[in-house]
Amino acid sequence: MRQEGEWARAARCAFPHTIPVLTGFAFLGIAYGILMRTQGQGLLLTAAMSLIVYAGSMQYLAVSLFAVGFDPIGTFLLTLMVNARHLFYGISMLDRLKDTGKWRNLIVFMLSDETFSLLCSAKPPESVDRTKFMVCIAVMDYLYWFLASVTGSLLGVVLTLNTTG
Repeated sequence: MRQEGEWARAARCAFPHTIPVLTGFAFLGIAYGILMRTQGQGLLLTAAMSLIVYAGSMQYLAVSLFAVGFDPIGTFLLTLMVNARHLFYGISMLDRLKDTGKWRNLIVFMLSDETFSLLCSAKPPESVDRTKFMVCIAVMDYLYWFLASVTGSLLGVVLTLNTTG
């Protein structure tokens, strides 16, 4: 019988903590993907926004920004205002992330409101490496959003919804 690896153990322990995020991101991400599709945006842009921007509220705002044309300065300032809370998240996470080594930047990039909450509250069992546990939570939440938004974009091809209003 093969022994479970450290990453697999960390993922197994992290997963139950992320189920509420999975549930929320499934609905919000699918809705975002459908909305992008109804506004004429394709799968590639939806996927890229979810992979690179990964800021749900800003991604929803971006749908209307795509419709009015590109304003780089306005978009930058709006993004800064909408996501300014992440500056405070980052400051409060400095101590918690000090021993995460090479994984620190990945965790910071994948920090969402939900991930922040889990990283502050969820504690790994004694047998699980804390850094691996944190990385697993961050990666799972990130993948939930990405997969849900891509699913929504694909569903948007077959679903015809009137989004006027």
